[in-house]
Amino acid sequence: MLDTSSLVSLVHGDLLDRTLAEFSVIISNFVRDELHQMSAFDDADGRAATDVLARLDDLDLREVARAEVDPLRTSKVDEGEASCVVLAQGPDAAALISDDVDAMHQLQAYANKHGFDLGLGAVVVHALRKRGRLSQADALERLDRIAARRGWMGRPIYRAYRRAVASEEAG
Repeated sequence: MLDTSSLVSLVHGDLLDRTLAEFSVIISNFVRDELHQMSAFDDADGRAATDVLARLDDLDLREVARAEVDPLRTSKVDEGEASCVVLAQGPDAAALISDDVDAMHQLQAYANKHGFDLGLGAVVVHALRKRGRLSQADALERLDRIAARRGWMGRPIYRAYRRAVASEEAG
C-alpha cells in the first residue's frame, strides 16, 4: 500500500519500475485522484505524478468509499492517506508506506490502533537492496537524489531514510 508521497519519491529516485517489477503495489482511488491533481503542476512532483499515472495499469487500484475515509481525515491526514489506512487493514496489504512527514505521527497512531505496519519509502529501497536489485552505493545515491528533489536534505526524514538503507551493511 503506497500513498501519493511515497510514489512520487520512488519516481524521483528512478525506482518506480523496479518497485512495480518486485512488488504488487496497491493504491486507492483517492491516491489516483491526488496524482491527477498533482500532475496538473509543471514542476518535478507534477511530472513524477504523471509518470505514476502512466503506469496505472501496473498498480492494483482499489476503491474506497468516502464514508470510510472521512472519519479518518484530520488536519494532517488527507483523503489519500486516510484511504490508505482503510486499505492497510486488509489481509493482502503488507504495510502502509508514506513519505508524508506531517501525517506520520497520526498515521502511526492509526497503525497502532488497527494493527498494520507503517514505514517510510525507504522501506521499499531497503527491500530492493535486500533482494539484490540495488547495490548499497546505488541505494544510498538514489536516497540522496530523492532527498534533493523533495527538499529533505538535512531533515529528519532524510536521516531516517539513510539509516534504514545504511543498516543493510550491518545486517
